[in-house]
This record gives sequence, structure tokens and C-alpha cells, in this order.
Amino acid sequence: MSADREAAEAALRAWKQMVDARDRLIGDALAAGVTINRIHTLTGISRSTIYRVLETHPKH
Repeated sequence: MSADREAAEAALRAWKQMVDARDRLIGDALAAGVTINRIHTLTGISRSTIYRVLETHPKH
């Protein structure tokens, strides 16, 4: 495997970890009573992405 491909795959794995952390933070914020609009305002994450996270992780 080439160095470029290995670096790209490592970057993708790191990105997945960040997305997973983002999803947990969204769920925790909602559970704490932070509104979707406030999460959007504070983070810049689109409301549609927040709703998609909620659909994917309904336990929050």
C-alpha cells in the first residue's frame, strides 16, 4: 500500500472518530436540555445534521 493511501485511510479513520464524538456530544447536550437551535448556534452544525444524528441515535 502506498504512503498516500495509508495517510488517506488514517485521515478517514480519524474523521470517523470525530464524527462519533460529535454525535455523542449532540446527544449529551440534548439530554441536558440544550435546544437544537442552541446547538446549531454554538457549533455551526446544521439542524438537518442534528436531526439526522437523532434519527441514527434515538436513545438521546
